[in-house]
Amino acid sequence: MPYRGSAPAIVDLIAGQIPLASVDLTSAYPHIQAGKAVPIGILDGVRFPVTPEIPTIAESGVAGFGRPAGFIGLFAPSDTPKPVIKRISAQVQAILATPAAQQAARNLTATAAYQDDEGFGRFLAEQSARWKQALASLSH
Repeated sequence: MPYRGSAPAIVDLIAGQIPLASVDLTSAYPHIQAGKAVPIGILDGVRFPVTPEIPTIAESGVAGFGRPAGFIGLFAPSDTPKPVIKRISAQVQAILATPAAQQAARNLTATAAYQDDEGFGRFLAEQSARWKQALASLSH
């Protein structure tokens, strides 16, 4: 069942309304630490440095499963001039490289990483195709 975000999903999971949820670690980790939710696995192909105690999905029994870690991206209207996109992108890259941004990400059970607009576009297209294929395989 689709949710309007991780918070409603984790609330329903803890309340027993749903048996399983795929949510971001930032939302789930406090509940994992409190013993209210049990992690089955990280969707990434490798254990997450901030939570090395949580296995990957592959380590939990789904062989060959692994994808890039979750992400938060910045988006702009499609008619935004390319020089503006490049300037914003460079500023974001500089900010994410600072120790303060790195620490803030760790505080959220995340890591700060940068990908330029073209690389991020390719990543989104690849992930969209991959999840479309995965969801289509469930209907057979």
